[in-house]
Amino acid sequence: MYLELKGLTKNGNAAIYTGAAAQVRISVKAFPGGVPCDHIGISDGCLAEAKAPLTKEERKAANAAKPKPTLTERVQKEEARLARMKAKLNQ
Repeated sequence: MYLELKGLTKNGNAAIYTGAAAQVRISVKAFPGGVPCDHIGISDGCLAEAKAPLTKEERKAANAAKPKPTLTERVQKEEARLARMKAKLNQ
């Protein structure tokens, strides 16, 4: 049995496949590269394998590798937040 790609959900997080008498929603993250296939056969290996969750040490290393915002960037972000709050208050 083959399922045909009908489209994506409104938020784009899931692909909707239709078949003879079924509709299936599959997370886009389940596909290699996040790109859904046009057709899926039930015995077809289109879906990627599930990722193993990160260990505590791997999460720490990944977070440490992220760039830290500079003081200027943090001040700009807070000023933008303050401007949005003032605009909301004046409405």
